[in-house]
Amino acid sequence: AVVVLNVNAPSYANFMANARKISAMLSVISDEAVYTNSVILCEVNSDGLQCRRYKNEQWTDIDLSRLVSWRWPKDITVEQVYVNGVVLKEERSIRFFASGDQQPISLKVTNGKYSTWIDGDIGGVFQVNN
Repeated sequence: AVVVLNVNAPSYANFMANARKISAMLSVISDEAVYTNSVILCEVNSDGLQCRRYKNEQWTDIDLSRLVSWRWPKDITVEQVYVNGVVLKEERSIRFFASGDQQPISLKVTNGKYSTWIDGDIGGVFQVNN
């Protein structure tokens, strides 16, 4: 008998682990806004986030690799984003506030085979929902 394993095949467990990483990244960004007393805007692209911080009347880019030890998973794309229950338009960004009060944010992510929602509450806590 011959057994062949394809370790590159997308599995549901790997997909969910990557979704939890993205959820944790969003929670860290929310915390960063509070800890640095700044507003953080993140543009959501199909393949990740690009974030900027507004503090002391100045915008600066944020290197997300300094906040978390992992990068956006290569095989995960963002299909949809909702802010306060409204679809986010492409030219808009999600916002994280220094007060810690956040708008409810939901991201639908996929790897082409599986998809799930990552939901954030008004406290900036994100979780993966099946």
